[in-house]
Amino acid sequence: RLVARNNNTLLLRLRAQGSHRPHPPPTSNLSFAIIKTNAKRRGVAMFGFILDYLVNVIVLCVAIPVTEKIFDCQIRGFDSLLTYLNIPVTSGTELMMTSAVIVAAAVLVMFFCLYFVPGFDRSLCYSYGGKKPNSLEAAYIQDILRDIEAAARDIPDLEIPELHVYISGQMQLNAFSIGRGSIVIMRPLLQALDRDEVRGVLAHEIGHLVHRDTIWGLLRFAAASVGQTAIQFLSLIASGFAFLALIPLFGFLFIWMSLFINAIIYGLQFILRIPASLLALCGSRQNEYDADAFAVKLGFGPGLYRALLVLSNGATDNMTLSQRLQSTHPVTRDRLKRIVEIMNGQKQV
Repeated sequence: RLVARNNNTLLLRLRAQGSHRPHPPPTSNLSFAIIKTNAKRRGVAMFGFILDYLVNVIVLCVAIPVTEKIFDCQIRGFDSLLTYLNIPVTSGTELMMTSAVIVAAAVLVMFFCLYFVPGFDRSLCYSYGGKKPNSLEAAYIQDILRDIEAAARDIPDLEIPELHVYISGQMQLNAFSIGRGSIVIMRPLLQALDRDEVRGVLAHEIGHLVHRDTIWGLLRFAAASVGQTAIQFLSLIASGFAFLALIPLFGFLFIWMSLFINAIIYGLQFILRIPASLLALCGSRQNEYDADAFAVKLGFGPGLYRALLVLSNGATDNMTLSQRLQSTHPVTRDRLKRIVEIMNGQKQV
């Protein structure tokens, strides 16, 4: 295996532990820590969702007037709703209400699909190339999941959702959770990691499901898709004006229109990057730390530690500053450090 040389001593100690799980902290302290962490996590998730929602409402507030002006149509509305809410009916309030309702409708559709449409999780996994595992893979994975579920029984007030694991043939060392209870594992990951390491990775992904990171992520994705769709529509209009610019004599008028719309698009794309950057710097990275801590709490820290080294090819910190600012995952070196601190009882779980 590819491991960092300066981690050889710790790796030998971790391998010596084998599959034996360390005893969890006292149940009373652990239960209190879980409640405290969950409250903080919900607050961060709600902040991220509201930020995404408001940003995409702003994007629509810009895109709708441009579309109305170009096509000489009326998109905004909801006069009766504004009147019912005792809000003065003006052009601005109509625009904000229309934008807010459109983004809210997209979020509600996603919420409805997540909780009331059978097989929605499966369709999401299929869209990423996930398929049902073969008989050997299914037996191997189910055996590992039984170990994780047995470890979870030691922790009070912890409920693991019904799990569905899919295998993807993509040639990547990766695994991810999605929806309410689904995990997609790339087949090369099963081939590159040993049993304890796969168990650590799956415990990490189950941590995301238990913490509902995937649900909040899909709701944010639904909100963001509205803004992205509006930008793509404006890009199509700009391309049309660029084509009309080929007309002799009057083409320069369409060139200016195309440049104007492209300037709006660049501004909107910058606005859409704001929540992504902020969440990458705080929420998304904290979710990864929390999922790591979840795996360690269940006793699978040694396997997760070794798995991270393998997945990073032994290089624990090879990202540039720009990559760190845009990455939704923390630096591997920091994750390894926290895992060791939690296992040694130096850090509160």
